[in-house]
Amino acid sequence: MSVARAATVIAAITVALPTAALAQPLGKIVVTPYVGVFAPNNELAKSSQTDGAVASRIEQRNALALGATGAYWFAPRASMEVGALYAWSDVRSKFVLNQPGTSETFYEARNAGVFLGAAKLMLGLFPASSDFQLRLGFGPALIAHVGSAYNGGADGTITGRTNIGGAVSLCTKVPIASRMALRLRVEDYMYQSRLRWKDMSNPADNFKFDKRFQHDFVLSTGLQIGLIR
Repeated sequence: MSVARAATVIAAITVALPTAALAQPLGKIVVTPYVGVFAPNNELAKSSQTDGAVASRIEQRNALALGATGAYWFAPRASMEVGALYAWSDVRSKFVLNQPGTSETFYEARNAGVFLGAAKLMLGLFPASSDFQLRLGFGPALIAHVGSAYNGGADGTITGRTNIGGAVSLCTKVPIASRMALRLRVEDYMYQSRLRWKDMSNPADNFKFDKRFQHDFVLSTGLQIGLIR
């Protein structure tokens, strides 16, 4: 599902929700555990270098994601939110081995994961009395790639696995009780990937992959719980 289509679905759901239910805040402090799908749209790393054995492409896989957010509502249509999630996203690498007169290509899949954290300002796009409720969020984000796929050995290690970027989200809720609601959300974590190979024995063999601007999408649903009125 594309982000545009996901946003359209969220907007359509809000049309059918009762205005009075939408207008009721869950509380000053709201926590939301959630489950979602992690869907990266670009290669994490790519190399134009072809001499010797190099990883010419590294890409993350779609995966299950679990996370939680906490929000403080300081105005009827505005809140500050912090949250984090973990996605069990394995990586798939394409290697090219060049020898005089021959070229061999092979693939390798290894266990990995992605940790994403963000602090966002959430703003209601419509008045509380409106038939629609959509909230737009934006703010800085931290993205870290972890797991055995990135673990170093005697020969070397991969560096540049932690990045600072930005996060944007669009969400709505389906009220189910006075202090509970079902949240629907689509998010985009944006950052510049800068993976490098650091050779432990010979610094001359250190290698930089081409920089890649990455979009990591997360489509999720969670249970909002209001703690304090």
